[in-house]
Amino acid sequence: MHWLASNYQWLVAVVVMPIILLLLKQWPDSRKKTTSPVPAPQATLNAQDSHVSNPPVAGGSGIHQNVNAPVFNVNIGQPAAAPAQPSANATAPHHLPNILVTGAHIAAVSQVDQGVWSESVRMQDAFVVQFTNEARRDRPNVEGLVKAELIYRDGVRELRRVTGCWLDQAADMTEFHVDDTHGLMVGLMLGQEFNAVGKRRVRVAPGSDEIPQDIVPLHGFAQGAVSVRLTSVGAGVVLYEGQFQLNTQPPEIIRL
Repeated sequence: MHWLASNYQWLVAVVVMPIILLLLKQWPDSRKKTTSPVPAPQATLNAQDSHVSNPPVAGGSGIHQNVNAPVFNVNIGQPAAAPAQPSANATAPHHLPNILVTGAHIAAVSQVDQGVWSESVRMQDAFVVQFTNEARRDRPNVEGLVKAELIYRDGVRELRRVTGCWLDQAADMTEFHVDDTHGLMVGLMLGQEFNAVGKRRVRVAPGSDEIPQDIVPLHGFAQGAVSVRLTSVGAGVVLYEGQFQLNTQPPEIIRL
């Protein structure tokens, strides 16, 4: 005890003072940890670069972290156009005449008027294909204007192409009512020579056409073929396509 009393000041300076200084140094740090800091700036997320700016401190008690919902910059362009509604004409079924071949024969004909050929007066032999707008049970039967295209061939070589001539008709087309039958003249014998008879439509004034007739001899045509294509004048749809063999000595027509 005598030693302690005589060395008291030295003991305080060497041992006690460092402990007091250490405690004083740690005390402000403990206050910082227990005091809530000012909230950090809010973080903003961007989908373009996924970069987080000004992140808050995550450690320590009493820390509050506020993060906004992600912001996505997406270019969605213009709104998609609404699908076009089908028109009434597109949805309604389009019915056409039911044109069938019902015969092919040699008929004696004559020209009874300008551009009008008929079997009523029999003079020259003609190659005739007969067509009928046949009625059907399973669908509506309709009438329509029909036009014919004729293509004459000698083997694979095309000789001539004309718009066909219908019997008893001055125009370059004819109207088929239901169950109507019309004859198409696909060739004409004048003497011993085969001739193609065609029609042409010529505009002479607004809304006015003339339909002249062309009679063209096919020199040396003793045997060949003609392709027949019928189309609906209103719809432009092909109603029939077929071929016929033509023999001139004697005149004969055969469906191929």
